[in-house]
Amino acid sequence: MDLRMPRLGWGQSAVTGAENCVIMGPQGRIILTGCEGVRATPSSEERLFFALWPKAAVAEAIAAHWRGGGGVMAADLHMTLAFLGATCPDEKAMLMTWAEAARGEAFAIRLDRVAYWEKPAVVVLEPRHVPLAGLRLAERVRGWAVRIGRPLPDCRPHVTLARRQKGLDPVAPAAIDWHVEDFVLARSDPAASPRYTILARWPLS
Repeated sequence: MDLRMPRLGWGQSAVTGAENCVIMGPQGRIILTGCEGVRATPSSEERLFFALWPKAAVAEAIAAHWRGGGGVMAADLHMTLAFLGATCPDEKAMLMTWAEAARGEAFAIRLDRVAYWEKPAVVVLEPRHVPLAGLRLAERVRGWAVRIGRPLPDCRPHVTLARRQKGLDPVAPAAIDWHVEDFVLARSDPAASPRYTILARWPLS
């Protein structure tokens, strides 16, 4: 049986639905609303995030859904679980140790809603429902952020299709099924192409 729950955002408890707060992080890092990043960092730190990363066939199907300008390349498409921002080597090592020891269940998710987010000016694909296994994985990963002093605000699960948009042009309804078999730790480098690099990947049973 496919167990699904009403749509919750990452950062809301699968049990209580309670939201995290927007706070000032350690060393002056400013945590922003949504899944976007933090203030510029020293060269010894990396801008890291945990995410779900689709296999090539799913990524190509997602990318093909957008035919306008500003589209995100297929290799960069992902669903953020927790954007950690500037992360030092010691924090990175702890995060990878916790991820290596983590256990979670694989799950299926359907991207079936196209939306325009005005403030970041992006077009996204969203799931109307998130399976319980997905909510539990996000809750665990975001708990690791808390352990390194990086509590995060609530964020709606999504895949960014296009950036720098002024609105939502008519597009065909989305119905992309994605079987999630793992999660990753990735590095963000906006100057690179692709702009994200997967550093490690952990399977879900």
